[in-house]
Amino acid sequence: MSQDPGTTSYLLVETRFDGTAERFLADAATLVHTGGRVRLFLAADAVALGIRGASAELREFLDAGGRVWIDEFTLDHRTLRAAPLEAGVTSAGMADVARLLLESGTRVVWH
Repeated sequence: MSQDPGTTSYLLVETRFDGTAERFLADAATLVHTGGRVRLFLAADAVALGIRGASAELREFLDAGGRVWIDEFTLDHRTLRAAPLEAGVTSAGMADVARLLLESGTRVVWH
């Protein structure tokens, strides 16, 4: 995620699978619509959001141009590696998250 001048880059980390997570995803889509570059990382309970058809809000976020990573450790730990993921969701590890955390100009929200 290289950053253009004037464009804010966000790394949003979601760990929950509940109504507040759905509102968080709606807020993430709003950030994309306002011109932000937004990467969402799903970890812990939130990996369930990345399963195909589990979240209309996630689909809306992706359709708006947001990018989604799903935690490969959690997928393995919960034996979900073979689960069908929503189109556009890709697995990633903490090294990927750390790289973005250290990237200049990235704003991070951990939910």
